[in-house]
Amino acid sequence: FEVPSQNLIYADTEGNIGYQAPGTIPVRLKGDGTLPSPGWDPAYGWAKEPIPFDELPFEYNPERGYIVTANQA
Repeated sequence: FEVPSQNLIYADTEGNIGYQAPGTIPVRLKGDGTLPSPGWDPAYGWAKEPIPFDELPFEYNPERGYIVTANQA
């Protein structure tokens, strides 16, 4: 489903835990995000496709036994 980015954490009755960061995350054509982009320059515009779902952050049953998340992940 298309939504702004969220941090979803879940657990089940069998002891599994997981984290997923779903959302439609845009990609800049140029720049790495460490500095503001000149929005008036088309070379720094947005790509037509967002980050693919399978490349978004997630975890499932990490070895450390817990998951921590917060806003602005």
